[in-house]
Amino acid sequence: MSYPDPEARKPKSAARRMPFRAPRPSSFVIRQCTRLLPRIMRKGYGIESVGYQDAELRRLQELIKEHRVLITPNHPTHAEPVVLFHLSRQIETDFYYLSNRESFDRYWGLFGWLLTRTGAYSILRGVPDRESFKFTRKVLAERIAPLVIFPEGEVYSQNDSLLPFQAGVFQLALLALDDMVKAGRDQPLYVQPTAIRYRFVEDMGQAIIESIQRLERQLGLPNPPPGDSYLRLRRIGDAVLTAAEKAYRLPRGDAEDLNPRIDAVRNRIVERVAESMDLEMESLGKTLPDQMRALINRVNRVVTDEEAPSSEYQERLLREESERIRPLHQDLKRLSNWVAVRDGYVAELATQERMVDTLWRLESEVLGRRILEGRRECWVRLSEPIDLREYAQTPRKSAIQSATERVERDIQTLLTEMAVHDADPPT
Repeated sequence: MSYPDPEARKPKSAARRMPFRAPRPSSFVIRQCTRLLPRIMRKGYGIESVGYQDAELRRLQELIKEHRVLITPNHPTHAEPVVLFHLSRQIETDFYYLSNRESFDRYWGLFGWLLTRTGAYSILRGVPDRESFKFTRKVLAERIAPLVIFPEGEVYSQNDSLLPFQAGVFQLALLALDDMVKAGRDQPLYVQPTAIRYRFVEDMGQAIIESIQRLERQLGLPNPPPGDSYLRLRRIGDAVLTAAEKAYRLPRGDAEDLNPRIDAVRNRIVERVAESMDLEMESLGKTLPDQMRALINRVNRVVTDEEAPSSEYQERLLREESERIRPLHQDLKRLSNWVAVRDGYVAELATQERMVDTLWRLESEVLGRRILEGRRECWVRLSEPIDLREYAQTPRKSAIQSATERVERDIQTLLTEMAVHDADPPT
């Protein structure tokens, strides 16, 4: 999800199209979800257990008893909201969660009903959602509940690294701190950087080989003799890039260094979608994740626009525009799948988790879905909390940037520590 400037003006049509969904926590629903949580984690996400450091849990529990807390986890998979719910049960405290508005309409709205009863509320992606921003500031300033926001805003499918954090999260927190000062409350507002990482609890060697063989067959690659799976992985990557270069009319690059080729394909996708949407590249942001978020948000607003047309003619034009834009979803799906990909990710730290991360991306691209599966355990680490009052006297733009970079750096440090601890040569 994207977090635009909270002070910007919100289009009225967006509010009518997808109204704000407020949290309505139900102790009964939370108890039932708690009872079913182990089964949900195993069956839905392949997670056998969640581990913590006891001292970090105790510190968070004490912090929440006395202070306002914003919890900021990384978001490598779709499982993290469930993991954060598990964390809330460990410290016996109900959380509030910020979630993208589209999720509330899944399964005929039943999923939205469940989300609100467990403490989630909505934010519209790609527009300044003033109702959501106002509520976020209220939750933090009035200490209604500890609040969970994922500052990456997107699932990026990489266990050991991060997408650049979105500064709007910390802008909202600093605005809440302003609200507290205006109300005469000189009290801390803490940010709790939270690192989530997964580790397989079974040997994935055979499953990795089978995944490689599936991809080789699909790409028409001859079976090499048994050997180094990493070299076979690179050969698959070269074949996928060669096909993408041909499809996007790019020259074939060097098989020895895949990074320039990955960049070229990603940049071509951004240019192609932006051109189709009549958008200037300068309006999309400077980084690839920012450009991807801007394009996804823009396409979603066209395709899902439910504002009632004023005439049959307008209805037809809107329908035609929606149909014209819809195929761009496939390009953006590819961009999202590749946004964090880089050559050398597996080689620099040899773990079966990194090998599977890469194979999952390749399976999604080549086979259309993930097939490789394995049982995992999840580890949650909590760094030292950050009192945002440290940034209160700093010019606002600099304060937002500094706070964003610090939280991102703290989480990446914990992820790297966990990854190095688990390092083991891939099968």
